[in-house]
Amino acid sequence: MTHPAHHDKDRYAMVIGGAGAVLGAVLLAAGGLAQADRSGAFEGTVERVWDDGFRLNAGSRQVTVDAYDLCGDFTHRHVAAGDRLKITGEFDGGELDVFTMVREDGGKVCG
Repeated sequence: MTHPAHHDKDRYAMVIGGAGAVLGAVLLAAGGLAQADRSGAFEGTVERVWDDGFRLNAGSRQVTVDAYDLCGDFTHRHVAAGDRLKITGEFDGGELDVFTMVREDGGKVCG
């Protein structure tokens, strides 16, 4: 005959194991969403500029843009606060690595 405490341990292990599986599934799904949300296109007004990037106010979202691949350390020579831009890129570490930057008049920035 099995001692009742052994049954409780088995039930506890099943609950913990089941919770782990659910948590794993949630994290996996969140990772998939993060992957799907890694790239994007934004349009907005430049708020602040530094050597290799800028912050874009895209209405409901503030986007920190890494423009090094297009402008090197000279973003501030091509982009100014108040500029309206359309940009595309991919998020990496909380910043958008920009692929394209286009002004309202259709002119490319640093391209």
